[in-house]
Amino acid sequence: MNLVQTALRRPLTILVLAIAVALGAGIALPRMRRGSRFNKVSVPGRKQNNTGR
Repeated sequence: MNLVQTALRRPLTILVLAIAVALGAGIALPRMRRGSRFNKVSVPGRKQNNTGR
């Protein structure tokens, strides 16, 4: 079914869905870890580089 037709038939449903997504994002964003998104991985046989990269 076409998304536009669904939105025109049930505008309240779309509004509630948009509010739910906004609230979910508002709750999730403060809980996200700050800083680097990737954990440091140690590779065997390789020296650790302490230059911050």
